[in-house]
Amino acid sequence: MEPRTRRPGRTTPFWDWVEGMLGWQTHARVHHSVLRKLDLTLAPPSTAIGVLGMPGRTAWFGLMESGRPKAGEVVVVSGAAGAVGSLVAQFALRSGCRVLGIAGGAIPKDAVIAAAVADDTPPSRRKFRNSP
Repeated sequence: MEPRTRRPGRTTPFWDWVEGMLGWQTHARVHHSVLRKLDLTLAPPSTAIGVLGMPGRTAWFGLMESGRPKAGEVVVVSGAAGAVGSLVAQFALRSGCRVLGIAGGAIPKDAVIAAAVADDTPPSRRKFRNSP
């Protein structure tokens, strides 16, 4: 099937999944150079606003490129229940670090505990302590 184009020379066919720093909207008129085509064979489109999008890139480069954690170190994550912080916590756990997540309120604490359970520690050895 040939891609449908609106005008000659257009590089992105209609109905392709694309992402860019455009805000939440269903339609936009932008130059093709500000868009990145999503490859749906690699991951679902929803990952473009999560782990493979801005939050994921921010978490990965902030932790792995700037922080350069080593296995066994303790990583303190402020805002650990947020989009970026929860990914930083998971990346740190996968790097062999211990994670101390800081979050406010009861609901974010539950989210941090759920993220912490993603580590490889057997359930019988997991210990969580709530702050007073």
